[in-house]
Amino acid sequence: MSNLNKKTSTLIQYGIIVIISLALLFFVIYKASVTSFTHDESFTYLRYVHSSFMHIISFKNAFTNNHILNSILMKYFEALLGSSELVLRLPNIIAFAFYLVFSFLLLKKTSAPLLIPFFLLSVFNPYLLDFFGLARGYGLSIGLMVASLFFLINYCLHEKNKSDLIFFNAGALLASLANFTLLNYYAAALISFNLIIFLKNFGHNYKASFVKHNRINFIAVTISAVILFEPIRKLMKTKGLDFGGAQITETLHSQVQNFLYGVNIQSVNQVGSTILALILLTNLFIIVSHLLKKDALFFAQQNGLIIVNSLTLLILIESIVQHFLIGNDYFIGRFSLFLHPLFVFNAFYLFAYLYSTRYRVVVLITSILIIPLVSWNLARSLNTQWYPDWKYDMNTKNMLTDLRQTVELSGQNEQQTHLGICWLFEPTINFYRVVKKMDWLAPVDREGIKENDNYIYTFNDSIKPNEARYYLTKINYQTTETSLYENLKEDRR
Repeated sequence: MSNLNKKTSTLIQYGIIVIISLALLFFVIYKASVTSFTHDESFTYLRYVHSSFMHIISFKNAFTNNHILNSILMKYFEALLGSSELVLRLPNIIAFAFYLVFSFLLLKKTSAPLLIPFFLLSVFNPYLLDFFGLARGYGLSIGLMVASLFFLINYCLHEKNKSDLIFFNAGALLASLANFTLLNYYAAALISFNLIIFLKNFGHNYKASFVKHNRINFIAVTISAVILFEPIRKLMKTKGLDFGGAQITETLHSQVQNFLYGVNIQSVNQVGSTILALILLTNLFIIVSHLLKKDALFFAQQNGLIIVNSLTLLILIESIVQHFLIGNDYFIGRFSLFLHPLFVFNAFYLFAYLYSTRYRVVVLITSILIIPLVSWNLARSLNTQWYPDWKYDMNTKNMLTDLRQTVELSGQNEQQTHLGICWLFEPTINFYRVVKKMDWLAPVDREGIKENDNYIYTFNDSIKPNEARYYLTKINYQTTETSLYENLKEDRR
């Protein structure tokens, strides 16, 4: 292929990626602007956003809901732009732009035919997209992690630009502040960095090289330790680092379920988990085989493969050690979401390596098949109404609009309305009560339905059959199996 044709092909690929990225960004923005706020977002807003900067960053109220960086950004974005859902979720949307840019920069370094398939694999994860549109720390941490990883690999390739190490550490620290789970990434990345420095200086004066390349890391880790010590100490004291999994295999299964947007088929989980494990182990085998051959050229050229593979394996090993030493659960669900890009990059670097061997045709065919599969999975999963972990809140915002209209029609709007609820709806109802200035509505609590409640909002199956005659159904929300009821008990006041 001539240089002109190569250039044209590259520009077409870049153009396709830009169009896809803008479409995804628009989707995330639109969904973030129209969907109801959720339980955890609302809890963060009510409990932390209006605390002082020092109270947030010092983790004064120690609870994992306080994703420190997210809470701080929500605080200042609200001060500048207001308290709409879009504004409060905007930091994570910006993190998605980071994720798109740095995923592209990582993938474009090798094997042009693999660029689009693996870019789609990295971004066409519907569960991942959701968290870039939520006011939580997960999207922030993943976007910052990928940026951090890019700068780490870039430094290892060239070993010239010290600013790469500064950006790597800054990204890792900020990712950890967004989600403490990413401390596992930071620790594993530092070990992987030194592993590749060791391999590239195999047989030479490693001690001098270690000191030379780690000066910036030493300073950065010291700063990070000062910032993170108190929050982590408080969190450990409350035993707050629980993520849900009882076995390490659940972490792999969760990657499959996340990508399939909650589809839980045991055989599919087993096959998907096996593929992920084989990718990691194959990369490890490649690295070890070249190490035994003392192949210096491989370690000079395959920095990405070595770093991403060792990094991912170390994170999994760290989770096993933490499980047995301090009782932490294994990463599952949204807590394991940060592993998705790492598994994708492992697969990418493996395919890029195999592309230069006799398996070139197999790699190309497999890569082409990725495109329709991930596109179909995304298309069947997209929605603009709810987020899976908090689907029960999808009608909370609409319910409050309906309740306002009901109260106005009944002529009760001159007195405070009392709403009895299931406790799950408490944070979001109180969030909208505050930001929408619903002074006509009394604050709701988690104490259940009371006699003096004017209206009830709860799950349909929460109303006992012998009590049903006392509640008049005003509106039924079929998608959440909830209803707004009027309390007919004569003694409710």
